[in-house]
Amino acid sequence: MNVKRATSHNVVNFGAYRRQNRAAFFTRQELNQLLGLYAEKSLRGEWRHSSLDQRYGMIAYAVHADPLDHPLYVIAKCDRAHRAKGKYVLISQKRRIKQAHSLAEIILFLKSL
Repeated sequence: MNVKRATSHNVVNFGAYRRQNRAAFFTRQELNQLLGLYAEKSLRGEWRHSSLDQRYGMIAYAVHADPLDHPLYVIAKCDRAHRAKGKYVLISQKRRIKQAHSLAEIILFLKSL
C-alpha cells in the first residue's frame, strides 16, 4: 500500500472554499405563523398542499392549490443576500410580489388577498 504524506503543496484548505452564507431556517415561531396561515387558507379551500425547500442560504415555504401544479405562493427567507431590502420574500408565478423585514408583514399581505 503506497500512502502519500501530506505536504503544503497538496493540502487543500476547505475553509477557503466554504460559502459565506450560512444555512437559513425558520424558527419555531415562524413555522407556527406559517402553519396558522395555512390552516386558515386550507379551511377555505384555497390551499391544499404545502412544502418546505431548503437550499444553501435560503429556506422556502410553498403552498399549492394542487400538489401537481406549480406553487401559488412561495415565502422565502434568505440568510444574508437580501438583508438590505428585507430577508423575507413573497413570490408568485416566478415574480417577486413583496419583500419585507418581518414575516408578519408577508402574512398580513397574504391575508388581505
